[in-house]
Amino acid sequence: MRSFFTALQFLTRIHLVEQRDLTAADFGRSTRCFPLVGAVLGALYLLAAWLFGAWGGEVSHTGAAVLVLLPILLTGGLHCDGFMDTVDGLFSGRSRTRMLEIMKDSRTGSFGVVAFGACLLLDWSLMLDLLAVGGAPAGPFSHACCRSHGDGARHC
Repeated sequence: MRSFFTALQFLTRIHLVEQRDLTAADFGRSTRCFPLVGAVLGALYLLAAWLFGAWGGEVSHTGAAVLVLLPILLTGGLHCDGFMDTVDGLFSGRSRTRMLEIMKDSRTGSFGVVAFGACLLLDWSLMLDLLAVGGAPAGPFSHACCRSHGDGARHC
């Protein structure tokens, strides 16, 4: 269970137990629980989609926007930061060494901001399309798959 709570604490803003004295080995072992954390997040997104009427009712544009923002709120934007850093570096037109320096820079550049804005717009549009055809149940599976690797969650 410690590995699961470590993964949950690292990947999300959900802190069910207080763990302060974590080691590098604890973090290493917690990676096996990433798919399980993805399933938990997916289940929360599925619940939110249900609350916003994704089944049997029409989802408003505001509801779709909340469903797009929910992963950012629950994860603290961990994936957003990495995406923007990557875009800033790759589209800088600099040498490989300089690209890596740009990616490590704590400041976000204009390429990252524009790309993230476009990503949010595309995500919102895809959310509306997905919900219109009743595709909301795919949520939990997509988040579990995105966080899976080699030996999966069976060792949590």
